[in-house]
Amino acid sequence: MRDSAGTGPRPRWQRELAVLGRLAWWFPAPGEIWALPVPHTWEHNPTVTLLGDAAHLMPPLGAGVNLAMLDASDLALALANSATVDEAICGYENTMLPRSTQIARMLENGAAHLLSADVPDFSAATPGPEPACQ
Repeated sequence: MRDSAGTGPRPRWQRELAVLGRLAWWFPAPGEIWALPVPHTWEHNPTVTLLGDAAHLMPPLGAGVNLAMLDASDLALALANSATVDEAICGYENTMLPRSTQIARMLENGAAHLLSADVPDFSAATPGPEPACQ
């Protein structure tokens, strides 16, 4: 590969950057935050369900991965303790959907501050408690 002036080979970092540039169409635009409508529900299927972001895509405020792990645990317990897959999925969805709806409502529009141009005045913050260890 030649550089843009055609004078010689491109350095390796330029070649790698060009590859990233060709892949950039796939990545979301900076500043976009995606979330599902609240509440996000679907028609029950006796053999298929959703968990994690597929069931409740949350803004990046720390709740998403915690809910995904809780979903996985709840679904595993439901599958282990139910007579049928349908019963397990029904029990899991009856637990997961109200919980994720409640948390999604709490976080709705909560990510707006992540993209805000307003910077808090940290100099006005009150000092914390004295350290326990000196």
